[in-house]
Amino acid sequence: MHPILFSIGNFPVHTYGAILALAISLGLTFAGWLGHKKGYDGFEIADIGLWSAIIGILGARFCYVIQYADHYFSQPLEILNFRAGGITIIGALIFGNLALVWLCRKYKLSPWLCLDLYAAPLLLGMALGRLGCLMEGCCYGKKCADTFFFGIVYPAAAQLGAFHRHPVQIYELLLDLILMGVCLWFLKRQKFQGQTFWALFAGYGLIRFTTEFFRESRMLSVFSLAQWVCLLIFAVGLCGVLGRFGRPALAAPSEEDKSEGAAAESLGAAEAQGGSPKASASADSAAKG
Repeated sequence: MHPILFSIGNFPVHTYGAILALAISLGLTFAGWLGHKKGYDGFEIADIGLWSAIIGILGARFCYVIQYADHYFSQPLEILNFRAGGITIIGALIFGNLALVWLCRKYKLSPWLCLDLYAAPLLLGMALGRLGCLMEGCCYGKKCADTFFFGIVYPAAAQLGAFHRHPVQIYELLLDLILMGVCLWFLKRQKFQGQTFWALFAGYGLIRFTTEFFRESRMLSVFSLAQWVCLLIFAVGLCGVLGRFGRPALAAPSEEDKSEGAAAESLGAAEAQGGSPKASASADSAAKG
């Protein structure tokens, strides 16, 4: 555990927050690069992800504030205190997806296209997030034998007892990276829009089903409640991969996207040769003359 990365005066910078910021930055860059490789404007793809994330977080906070309206209306300044926690996953999903659809329409892109492009970057961010969980001391695993090679012991301040526990955060980190590779494979070979996203959906359900065996969870028959939900997620995702919810035709970049991509590549090539685009144009004109 290392919850505080460093402090600036009396202001602590949490390790989880720093890792989350890094995950978002890398994810947006990764998605933009994938979009560029597909022939789209990488900056537009990254912009859609950035604003969807921001609006999703604000929406998650809004729903939490409404849920505890009496408290926050009596102390309105606490609404801005994100460091004290308080967001809802439902609010993030609703507002984040609404923002995604609106931004895709603004840029004249298919929402399914963006979901496919963001599948692998999202898993990269989730993997880094699990590292943040390990540093924070949350989402810990079950007790394991003292002789288990990968067992970890949390410090006394964590109030978890001096027991060896499964590093379930690391298990999920590794599985997330494997699924990221699977999604990249799907992205190159998918038969219809949304197939890569549904592969993420099914795969993550399977990952969480597996890692729940190493967590302390309330059992409901042979599996925990979370595992039953994960099986449902896996089944829905598998149906999506097989095209049971429709097979939207694969999108092709518009001529405008292609021209912008070609211009960006020309600019990069000119700069790599040590000259400016204007100098290159002047040289071409002189050669023609």
